[in-house]
Amino acid sequence: MSPSRTAARVLICANGEPPSAASLARFCAAHDLCIAADGAADWMLGMGQAPDLVLGDMDSASKDALTSLPDGAVELALDQDECDLEKAVRWCLERGATAITVVGATGRRFDHSLTTVSILLALHQEADLRVVSGGSVTRACSSRMTVSGSPGDRLSLTVMAPAQGVRLSGVRWPLRGETLLPGSRGVSNVMTEATAEVTVEQGVVLVTHFTGDEPEP
Repeated sequence: MSPSRTAARVLICANGEPPSAASLARFCAAHDLCIAADGAADWMLGMGQAPDLVLGDMDSASKDALTSLPDGAVELALDQDECDLEKAVRWCLERGATAITVVGATGRRFDHSLTTVSILLALHQEADLRVVSGGSVTRACSSRMTVSGSPGDRLSLTVMAPAQGVRLSGVRWPLRGETLLPGSRGVSNVMTEATAEVTVEQGVVLVTHFTGDEPEP
């Protein structure tokens, strides 16, 4: 679709460790719009998927990749106060996106992986924002969240700052209104039901669900 049109569900590909070609194809097919953050255009095209839009400062996308795309499919964004991934997420939010899936945003550089987490924490209330990495999906919760899966799935809660009144049900080791502090408590729980419920009274909790297979788009 045209990148100028409003899209409810958007896939953003970042220039980290890419998903498999088969996974990328499934995710592209399940979203209204596919955006490459700068250099991600190269690995997308290498997997046979042309992005609807390439957005960023164009310091890593190859000339061959950019010239292979139709007119209007490249948008230069030079603001150096934000990385290309954040520029892409904000571009989507400004155009009314309600669900944003990010792939290729971890691996390669640890600082970039941490930045991805920071963006998720900062913007999770603006849309259903999730980061897919390997066999996991990570979202941020500051109120209530339902995780759909299967008994035996691994579920981890992580905090970057204290979170209070954290409740977790549908798992082997439930939480009942507790305070989570930065550290490893909350990692590698196990779902005992088809859904797990997370609630947070104050603060933000990162919720990572490991499906055992590549996550659904």
